Amino acid sequence: MCEKMIKNPYRRVWACVNLDALHDNLRQIAACRKNDAGIIAVIKADGYGHGAVMLAREMDEIPEVIGYAVATEEEAVLLVDAGIKKPAMVLGYTFPEAYEEMALRGVHATVFTDQMLEDMNRAAQKAGKKMHVHIAVDTGMSRIGIRPDDEGLSFVARAMQCPNLSIEGIFTHFAVSDEGEDGERFTLKQYGCFKEAIEELQHRGITFELRHCANSGAVLDYPELHLDMVRPGVILYGLMPSAKMRRPLGLVP
Repeated sequence: MCEKMIKNPYRRVWACVNLDALHDNLRQIAACRKNDAGIIAVIKADGYGHGAVMLAREMDEIPEVIGYAVATEEEAVLLVDAGIKKPAMVLGYTFPEAYEEMALRGVHATVFTDQMLEDMNRAAQKAGKKMHVHIAVDTGMSRIGIRPDDEGLSFVARAMQCPNLSIEGIFTHFAVSDEGEDGERFTLKQYGCFKEAIEELQHRGITFELRHCANSGAVLDYPELHLDMVRPGVILYGLMPSAKMRRPLGLVP
């Protein structure tokens, strides 16, 4: 197919995606994991332009991949409609009008405000389905999430009391895990805040099936932070997060 299109240079713009490279990169990522952490493949923005549905179909049969991370509810629904079997998680904010459909289709949502809790719980009840959610914790990225303080931990307790929500996991996002030695101090500080919050929640009798914080930079340079699940993004596509990485892989673009 690619050779045929190359012979006709006047067609519209196209891209030839090497799926063998995807599998090779996944094998290397899987070998990096600590404690056999599950992989949630980040395929937001149409799989970084490579084709999210095509990529998910390739990864749906790979046991190490337990799901997919996307940026919007629309991206998640696209995967469901294409027959992708493993769940899709929306990493960021979603609008209330989307909650009922997300509950019906089994899309995993991120939650971090009381209004979101209330709206999601109500929408799930209306849909007659449990809504799967992950709680975001802001440990220094300053984008979304509850703070890892007493107020934030009280929010988690309230989330656990919502009868129509299934609290699948808790996560944070590292800001500078791809900055090598320059980012180590802040990355470990973020992890320390996250770990302390989880331990305090355990002390209060609250546990999670999935604790996750490792993005591409942390997958490579911080294996001790892999916990239950890792979220590789750019390394899936054969690119290093930065030139400062201390654990290079032979990734294939």
